[in-house]
This record gives sequence, C-alpha cells and structure tokens, in this order.
Amino acid sequence: MKHILWLCFLSMFSAAFAQTADDWAVWKMDYDASQIQKGKTVTVTFSAKLKAGYHVYSATQPAKAVLPLTLVADKKNKGCVFEPFTEKGNRKVEFDEIFKADIAYYDTDFQVIQKIKITKKKVPIKGHLSFQVCNDEMCLPGEYRFEIK
Repeated sequence: MKHILWLCFLSMFSAAFAQTADDWAVWKMDYDASQIQKGKTVTVTFSAKLKAGYHVYSATQPAKAVLPLTLVADKKNKGCVFEPFTEKGNRKVEFDEIFKADIAYYDTDFQVIQKIKITKKKVPIKGHLSFQVCNDEMCLPGEYRFEIK
C-alpha cells in the first residue's frame, strides 16, 4: 500500500512541474499566402491566447528588468527583410515591487504584427518568438517557432 501511495505522490509531483509555457500561452499565426511574392510585403499576425491569471511581458519595456517578448528572424532567411514588429492589445504598465521598476505586460489575449518585404522569388521564411509567461508565483520561458512558405 505504501508503494502505491508513493507512486501516486510522484505522479502528481511530476505532473505539477511538467508544465510548459505552451500550457499558458498558445500562439497562432495568420498571413495572406498570395502576398508572398517578389516585390510584395506580407503582414504576419501572431495571436497569443493567454490562460487566465497569466501574463507575457511586452517587447517594449520602460526598464531593463524583465525578459521582453522578441521576434527573431532565422539568419538563413535570404530574400526578405523584416521590418520592426508591433504589438496590439491591452498593454499595461505597472510598478513592480520585486524589480523596483515599471513593467509592461499583457494579461489578456494580444497580437504581434510583423511586416516582411519579399525581395526574391519563392522564399521560405523562418524565425521564432521568444517570450516569458508568468503568473503570481513563477515564470517560464517560451518559444514559438514559425515557418512561412
């Protein structure tokens, strides 16, 4: 009986720590594939759906206290130019006692808008969003990889 209880405890313990940032922030990508041709600019929208009680730090921070959202283009991308991305959503800025600084974040669903100029024919475009998703007790680093063909 003790062995069964011990196994149950271990199962619950490992399940509690097996969560990833993907459990708290789910990303979806949307773009018009007809715009992926030489001479055009394609607008890619990354939509984040956040679980209640969680937040993601904004790319633009008043202070250098937290890990901000970043969008990184793959160095192998040839034939395209990434413009600076923008964020769309209910961005909040509050003073954080732990960091002793103003911190910008999203605690509801939001979007990252990336414009990419296509300069060559048939260009695969790869990259990733890096972010940190947090609740009141902990933070987890996250990454959303994307590829546009």
